[in-house]
This record gives sequence, C-alpha cells and structure tokens, in this order.
Amino acid sequence: MLFGVDDWKADQYRWRNYGVKLFPGKSSLVNKTVFHVQTREGVRPEFRRISYQYLSEPSKVVIQYVGDSAVAEAFPHGNSNDASRAYVRSCPSLLASLKLGVQSDVPSNIYKRATGTDVEPVLQPVMAPRNSKQVENAAYLVNSNKRLSQDSIYNLVEIAYDLQSFVHKVSVFPHLTVICGNTQILKHCNLALLSSPTDSPAILSYDTTFCLGDFYVSVLLFRMTVFNSAPVIPALFLIHDCKTSITHQEFFSTACHLLSNLSTTHVPLVTDQEQAIVKAITSCLPHVTHLLGWNHLLQDIKRYVKTNSCEIPTVRDDVRSLMLCTSEESYSSQLADEVTKWPQNFAQYFMKSADPVIRQKLGRWVVGNYGAFDPYSGLTTNQSEGFNTVMKVC
Repeated sequence: MLFGVDDWKADQYRWRNYGVKLFPGKSSLVNKTVFHVQTREGVRPEFRRISYQYLSEPSKVVIQYVGDSAVAEAFPHGNSNDASRAYVRSCPSLLASLKLGVQSDVPSNIYKRATGTDVEPVLQPVMAPRNSKQVENAAYLVNSNKRLSQDSIYNLVEIAYDLQSFVHKVSVFPHLTVICGNTQILKHCNLALLSSPTDSPAILSYDTTFCLGDFYVSVLLFRMTVFNSAPVIPALFLIHDCKTSITHQEFFSTACHLLSNLSTTHVPLVTDQEQAIVKAITSCLPHVTHLLGWNHLLQDIKRYVKTNSCEIPTVRDDVRSLMLCTSEESYSSQLADEVTKWPQNFAQYFMKSADPVIRQKLGRWVVGNYGAFDPYSGLTTNQSEGFNTVMKVC
C-alpha cells in the first residue's frame, strides 16, 4: 500500500506538539518531534507519539507510539453540531486522489471504487472516503477553481449561452428552473408525435427523480417507434429546486413551444399521480390523453390499507383484477360485488379516490384504446422509473 508523505498524521488521535529537535545532536540524520495526546481534560503525557523524519532523500518517516493509548479520546469535527459523532480525518493522499479523480469521473463512481478496494480494516477509516458527500465536496472544490467566477447564477447563464442548442430556458426567480434538451432529438420527436403505430404504440412519460444533489430532475421521455427497437429517448430535462405545479406548468408550456405537435398529439402521456404534475398537464395540455401508472395507485391503496388497519389480505389482487376488466360495464359489475366484501372505510376511500381515475385513466378498456396495455404490468411509468435509476447510478 502506498502512503503520502503526511499520511502518518491522520492516525485518528488528537496531538499537541511538545518539541522538535535534530537527532542525534551531531551529524543529524532525522528530525525528531514529540507529541502528547490531547483529551477533553487537557494534554496527557501518558500517551505519546514520536516521529523521526529522515533529512536525506528519499524522505521517510518512522512513527513510535509510547504509553497507554486508552487515555486517548475521540473528538467530533470542529464544525459539527453532533458532539457524539467521532471525526475521522482522511489521509492527505486520499484527498488529493479524490480531487484528481473527480476531474474525469462522477463522484458516485469514485466513491464506489474507493470503498471497494482491498484496504486493511484498521486503515479503512483513513484510507477511504467517509461517505459520498466527501467526494462530492472534492468535486465542488475542483469545479469552483475552474469557474469564471464564484457566482453560480452567472456561471449557469454563461453555460446556457455556450450551449444554446441544448439549454432552452433558465429561470432564477422565484424558483430556479433549467429546461434543456438536444435540438436535433426534439425535431425527430416532434415529427414522431404525428403518428403512433397500433402494433408498436408510442408513449410519452414524465416523472421526477428523488433529489439529485441540490436539485430535482424531471424528464420527458418518448418511445421512438419509428425504429424497430423502439428506444426510449429523453426529449427534455427539467432541473428544478422545488416540486410545485407552477414549476411543471412552466416546463410543459416550454415543451409545447419546442414540440409544436405535443398539444395535439394522439400519443398518450403517462405519469404518476403527483398532484403538481397532474394539475400542470390539465392546465397546459388539456387535449392530450393523460394516463396514470398502475403501480402508483396500487402502492397508494396498499399504504391506505396498512395505515388504517383494514383487514384485506388480497386487496392488491382485488384492485388489479378490477383494472383488468375489458369494459367499464364489467368493471362496474365486479366493483359492486367487491365493495360488499370490503370494510366500510376502505370502500369509501376507494370510491372517492381510486374509482374515478380508474374509469378515466387506468382501466384496461381505457389504455387498450391506445395500444398501451401491457399484460404483465398493466400500464406503468417503468420507462421513466428505469431512466431515473440510470441517472442516479451515473
């Protein structure tokens, strides 16, 4: 294992320098430094560290520990509000390698590689990153030195001017939003929105990731059926700092400008039931067929049953069976039978929250009209959820 020149200083003890002198006195070979351990009660001479730094090349350091290490204490980071959490100081060589690595790779990949190496357990705390945030901080420091200025908004606008074929809109107040997407891809998607083959239907989907760093990322995906493999292509990205209906309305308004066929397309748009997204689509795309994913409704129902202590062991299968009905008439007939078996509170919840959306945006007889029905999953936003997973990994 290779160590940096000053890595010996990161031994997880806190020391106080108690003297430096050349050793031996004549024809000195090393620089001898004595340290006493620092505790919350003060400096304790019962445990000492002595370093012998060779004066000639190659530079080497020999460390000697003398006394009882039991008197040493762990300390929190100086900026930490949690006094019970011990601070693990990373070796200088590790910090240098992180700053070098983030210049050519993303922090998540660097963290995975660093924590997956064969480091001896006793050295693991100092020879590997504490967490992914430490790698992200290293990337931030490196990127800060490359910026034209320390003003992040100014830098964002500068990037937008340099990438005019990709960045289409930047808003900074009252909320930060960036709308971007490749112009050539948008042209192909806009043309493809004019038709959707029944044997291989095109589908639009829109979903928001969990927080990636300081922001959320929402992506409008399009299944490009003009190709035999029907690849799912990201048409537009929305980078935003809050998940409000106004933010999504701004996105869809811009999307309608960039994709002129979007507002009149027969290609269905699939999302989850997040109210901010639903309201934005209703406002900006009133004529677009808006469908909802089955998975999210089933998860909501399962959550309600659990939190309200409803004894319905087969509730997921019951609701799925209802959504698989091939006509609204058969759905209504089967629902009338199911309601008599359910607890009253769940029956009321289902009739109020689930029944309307199933009839309008979820039933097999609805999604089947657009060739969007999948016998295995019904209709889900899996293409968006899968893409979100890829973004998180990268």
